[in-house]
Amino acid sequence: MTRNFWTVFNGHRLVAVVSAERIDGARKIVAALERRNDLPAMTQDSRVLPATKRQINKVLRQAESMGVDNQFLAFIMPGVFMTVIGGLHQQTA
Repeated sequence: MTRNFWTVFNGHRLVAVVSAERIDGARKIVAALERRNDLPAMTQDSRVLPATKRQINKVLRQAESMGVDNQFLAFIMPGVFMTVIGGLHQQTA
C-alpha cells in the first residue's frame, strides 16, 4: 500500500492530516472522524486536499517522536494521533 497524506480544511482552518492510499480512503477516514465528533462539523467550504511536503514532514516528525509513525490514520489538530477509528485501521483506509 502506498501511503499518501491528505489535509482536511474546515473553511480556511486546517483541522487534520489523514493517511490513506487514495482520496476516497481519506474521505472515509474524515467521515469516521466526523461520526465520532473528533472533527468539527464539516461545512460546504470544507475540503480534503493532498498535503504539502512541509505538512507531511511536520506531522511525521511528531508521529515518530510518539512512536506511531507507521500506524496512524489521522492527526487531529492540535496534536492527537488516531491509530484506529471505529473499524478502520491503516490496512483498510
